[in-house]
Amino acid sequence: MLTSLVVAALLAASPKPPCYGRSERKSAAVREFEKAVPMPPKCLTKSGHPKMVTFTNAKTGKVTKQRSCRVDHICALACCGLDAPQNMQWQTYAESKKKDKTELQCKECGPKL
Repeated sequence: MLTSLVVAALLAASPKPPCYGRSERKSAAVREFEKAVPMPPKCLTKSGHPKMVTFTNAKTGKVTKQRSCRVDHICALACCGLDAPQNMQWQTYAESKKKDKTELQCKECGPKL
C-alpha cells in the first residue's frame, strides 16, 4: 500500500507523462503512411523523385545522402503519441530540427494513455 502511494506521488510530481521514454517504433506503420500519403511537392524534384540532402558527420567527417524529407510523429512517441499513420506527417529536416527543440515538452498533444 505504501509503495503504491509513493509511486503515485512520484508520478503526480513528475512533469513528464507516465509513458515518457517508451518509444516503440514500428517500421510497418511508417511504410503504411508512406503508401497512403504521397510526399509533398516541397520534398520532390521537378521530375518527381525525392530530393536528396548531403550530410557530413562533424566527428567522423563521413558524408552521407538522405531524402530531404522524413516521416515524423505529430505527437512524439515519448509524449504518449500513437505509432500509427494518423499521427504521422512529412517533414523537412529544417522543420524537424525546429520541432525537436520543443516537442518533448509534450504541450501540443498531452498524454494519450
